[in-house]
Amino acid sequence: MSPFLECRRLWLSLALLICSGAFTSCSSENNEPTYAGPLPDVVIVMVDTLRADFVDWDPSGGTPFLAELAKESVVFEDASSAAPWTLPAIASLVTGRHVVEHGVVQETRRLPGKMKTLAERLGERGYATRAFYRNAFAGPMCDLDRGYEFSARSPFDSGGAEILPMLKQPDGSPDERPLLLYVHNAEPHDPQDKPSNKSMFLSDEEHEFVKWYGKTVSDYRVLTRRNYQHSKRKSEIDFDAEQARLVAELGERQEEAHRIYARAVKESDERIESIVEELRTRGRWEQTLFIVVADHGEEMGEHDGWLHDQSLYQELVHIPFMVRFPGGEYAGTRIDDPASLVDLLPTVLGVVGADVREGELEGRDWSSVLAGGIAAGDEARVVSMRINERKRFGPWQRERGDRNVAVRAGKWKAIWSVGLDRVELYDTENDPGEQNDLSTSQPERSEELAEVARAAWERMKSRSQIVEGEGFEGLDEGALENLEDLGYIGGE
Repeated sequence: MSPFLECRRLWLSLALLICSGAFTSCSSENNEPTYAGPLPDVVIVMVDTLRADFVDWDPSGGTPFLAELAKESVVFEDASSAAPWTLPAIASLVTGRHVVEHGVVQETRRLPGKMKTLAERLGERGYATRAFYRNAFAGPMCDLDRGYEFSARSPFDSGGAEILPMLKQPDGSPDERPLLLYVHNAEPHDPQDKPSNKSMFLSDEEHEFVKWYGKTVSDYRVLTRRNYQHSKRKSEIDFDAEQARLVAELGERQEEAHRIYARAVKESDERIESIVEELRTRGRWEQTLFIVVADHGEEMGEHDGWLHDQSLYQELVHIPFMVRFPGGEYAGTRIDDPASLVDLLPTVLGVVGADVREGELEGRDWSSVLAGGIAAGDEARVVSMRINERKRFGPWQRERGDRNVAVRAGKWKAIWSVGLDRVELYDTENDPGEQNDLSTSQPERSEELAEVARAAWERMKSRSQIVEGEGFEGLDEGALENLEDLGYIGGE
């Protein structure tokens, strides 16, 4: 690790301890964490905007630590996010429910009070619950921090030095309770802003590209939001042509975009390693249920778009999802059955022995599947949903609509448009890039999966609960700056 990054980490740890007043540092051995009870610690590292195909399982590749960690973990090779952007995806993670149920699809929505979060459920089991998040959408604005005893937005991505205080009580003394720790980092989100892409060792040409890329994607983001707002006002003005021009320009430099994205992913890999090393050093690793997951991927021209939120194609919803069970149980297992981000909560509850009412959650408890030694099979299931209320590109709105449901059955993937009642069908095994829509040549299979999507939409819609909140108006200046830095607001 560079001296700059090490100094920054030490500064951040000190600043958070001083400014928050929530935790104080103690260095004596008597103050090390001592928990060794029957329930496992649960540590979730969420990497914002991490595509599955940029995780390299070769130890000599771009993510060497994750490649090594996979040897003692269960890797879900075909996992999908529950939604194609952060806010609804994290709401699904913490509730185990799909988007149409919790309704958190924009900043003015809050989690329904009757939907228990993972932190609330584990708190009832006696867990210390703590969260550290880089993206303000994971915080109090939409109630996604509900149930945490301590939750803080970090100005930087968090590594081992930053999570150390979370292993203790606020006064620095040992915490003998099991721990739920949620760490939300965002290295691949806006990779042009990461230290590896501002390094003095990059060439002048690379520095020039990083600068150009940052401005171009910022302009593109603003246009998608502006186009949506004008369409809501039924304005005759649209920005389709400008969006198409910027996407074409970005597409011409896709290879360079991949390089800066990969550098940011490597930073993420190093940060996850530092967290694991801290857990090992503090004696918290062996009993820990350690989960690495992403909230969504990133489109970089694969379907003529850029960034995220605009579809349910694999570049946006295929995410890394790996679980290191306590003691390394099931080490090295690879699961190729379709999984979903909504599976995380029921899987954690299954490991800690928490009860869930039958039919309460759509997600699957993979700990039970693994314990039974059986495959989940090819039964069709909903893995992702999209409800768009933020962005617009005219051709896509007409072709895809704003409400979509992705259904998986083995290698088959259907994307059903709710408003248009149109279905696309892809063979993800032979066409992983989803370039060949088979809905016309496979009408029976298409209709079968579309019917699963229709039934699921109606079933979940009947349980939908919409709760309005303050939105951006309720945020402090720091949170607003954070969201502007990440490109969610500003620039109009």
